[in-house]
Amino acid sequence: MSLLAVTGKADYRPASYAAVRDANDNRAAANAELRQQRADAQQRVGELTAQERVADTRDRQADAARQQAALVQATTGSVLNVYA
Repeated sequence: MSLLAVTGKADYRPASYAAVRDANDNRAAANAELRQQRADAQQRVGELTAQERVADTRDRQADAARQQAALVQATTGSVLNVYA
């Protein structure tokens, strides 16, 4: 977009400002997309970390249950041996 001055010379400043605005808008859009990608990646990492914590908790609970069952079995066996 250029404007003609009264002298007949073209003023290219509006066109160059528009080009700069377009470049800034494109850069802003690219930065926003990059921020969204980073946020999505962080969310995925958070979800995977939470899933890993749940799996670790289940493993610990299963191990504790096995230990408890072994202790009950050992105690029951020794009590039965006393009464045998």
